[in-house]
Amino acid sequence: MNILILMGSPRLGGNTAELCKPLMGELERLGAEVCYLTLADKKIQPCRGCYACQDVAGEYGCVQKDDMEAVVERIRWADCLVLATPIYSWYCTAPMKAVLDRHYGLNKFYGSAEGSLWAGKSVAILATHGYDRAYATEPFETGVRRLCDHSGLSYLGLYSVRDEDNLASFRTAEAQEGARLFARRLMASMEARNQLRGLLDPEGRLTGFPAKRRKKVYALFYLAEKLEQGRAYTERELGQALLQWHTFSDPATLRRELYDSFFLDRDPQGRVYRLTEPQPDPRALGI
Repeated sequence: MNILILMGSPRLGGNTAELCKPLMGELERLGAEVCYLTLADKKIQPCRGCYACQDVAGEYGCVQKDDMEAVVERIRWADCLVLATPIYSWYCTAPMKAVLDRHYGLNKFYGSAEGSLWAGKSVAILATHGYDRAYATEPFETGVRRLCDHSGLSYLGLYSVRDEDNLASFRTAEAQEGARLFARRLMASMEARNQLRGLLDPEGRLTGFPAKRRKKVYALFYLAEKLEQGRAYTERELGQALLQWHTFSDPATLRRELYDSFFLDRDPQGRVYRLTEPQPDPRALGI
């Protein structure tokens, strides 16, 4: 698998770069080909909103000839994009925002050209921040989720570490093992699509629940990534969310399987469900 890490920090040796190290090491250990691309040393202009790219079929087609063309080449090469960024003012950095705004040429939705140059790829977030995770990262994560929905991309989740002691915060055993676990989860989530290829309809819904344990675990990884980290779901809300991602109308079985395999936690009364933090290690589940 080809994984592109877009590193958006203006500090090329700072906190975010430090957190990328164990992530990259684990991805490479698992057999992924990783490209680490820094944005702070690139010239990437803001989107002009001219729509010229929308009339260029089969290629990016932006009229601005800057380093975004090289970024796009790597985006098209990748199976998964990891957006690595510190959180400034509740969103990503300016270089990362410029890249995200310039996505237009990858989606041919608004002119004579048609199709997409990146639909079907996966996206994840690696973030560093000062405030509590949910308060700091939710605006950016919401924006990325909506971009994925709009562009036909699969959102695979977020891993972040809070800055409490500058670089020391990102060199702790807990922070580095968390990054390695995130790498294992990314690889499992991407492999799930290969394992479930015959069980997904054109809208990405499961048409059946696998009987074999290994494939069942991949199905649970796939379903868990459709739920929002940190959100409290009532049993009814959880059922509604799961109904969107399968066709055989059995959210009760899927909810039970997710709980029994430690993807979900619930309150003592069994009324409120949340994704566990952290999510299960694929190795503990046999994949």
